[in-house]
Parts: sequence; structure tokens; C-alpha cells
Amino acid sequence: MPSTIRHVARASDQLVSQREAARWSHTQCSIHNGVKSLRDSDGGSWVPIATVGVLAVSWALPLAWPTLMMSAATLTALAGGVLWRSVRRSGWQAAIGRTVTAASCCLAGIGLISVGYAAFALTHAGSFGPVTRLGYPFLVGTGLRLPGGACLLALCGLVSLVPLLFRNQERVSPARALEAHKE
Repeated sequence: MPSTIRHVARASDQLVSQREAARWSHTQCSIHNGVKSLRDSDGGSWVPIATVGVLAVSWALPLAWPTLMMSAATLTALAGGVLWRSVRRSGWQAAIGRTVTAASCCLAGIGLISVGYAAFALTHAGSFGPVTRLGYPFLVGTGLRLPGGACLLALCGLVSLVPLLFRNQERVSPARALEAHKE
């Protein structure tokens, strides 16, 4: 009788260990697939939304050189990162046609124009009147003022949603596809 119990216990242990091994294998496979899908996914769909966030925050910051440089560097890094990744993965022609790249570059362009107005206001004191915030020279210089700036920011928010709503597939150039196939 005790040997039968030992055999049942041993078989039960083997079954449990096989189940755990299968579960662990499934977990490893799921993690691997998740990382692969993140790596191979559209990627960067959050960048236009982050760019609008940077615009909103930077327009409210005090008008000074450090805040201007920080805003310019952040906007350039966001748009440059998306552009670099797109070009590296699929070439220039395909990168330009991606909605993430187009939206990020357009929004960063608006932000950098705003930074340009702020730089002009810092070098030519009083040219836009008594402005105290980083976004005010742009809003005053373009005639948008605060209500127009709020509308522009809302429109930028809509543009930032376009890559999420209209995900387009990457079109990989034949040369890039051949390189990827060789690897």
C-alpha cells in the first residue's frame, strides 16, 4: 500500500511540474510576443499627444531663456525621435507618409515657431508689449490672443489623435525589405 501511495504522489508531482513547465513556457512566450509586438508595432503613436502636452505646458511657462531652451529641445527631441525611427525602419519615402511622423513634425513646427517668437521677444524687449509667458509673443504676434490660442491648442489636440484613429501600415522600401530578409 505505501508503495502505491508513493507512485501516486510521484506521478502527481510529475504532473504538477509538467503543468508548471507548460505555464512557465506559455508565460515566456507571452512576454516574448508582447516585447516583439511592441518593437514591431507602429510605435510612437503617443508622441503627437506628448507634443501637444509640451505645447500647453511651455506656453504657460515664464518667458526666459532656460524655459525657451527646454521647450525647444523637448519639441525637437520628440519630433526628431519619431522621424529618426521612421526613416531608419522604412526609408524616407515611407516615413513621410506615416501619420505619426507627419503629425509629430507638424505639431513640433507650430511649437518651434512659437519658440521663435519667444526668442525674438527676449532679444527685442517690449516688441510684443508686456508679455510674461513663453506662448504670449506667438499669440500676440499672430493676433490669436488667448481665445485663439486655446482654439489652436484644441486643433493641435485633434491632430494628435489622427495617428491613433488612422493607423497606417508602414510601407517598407524594397531595399529595406531585402535587408530585413537577409538578417
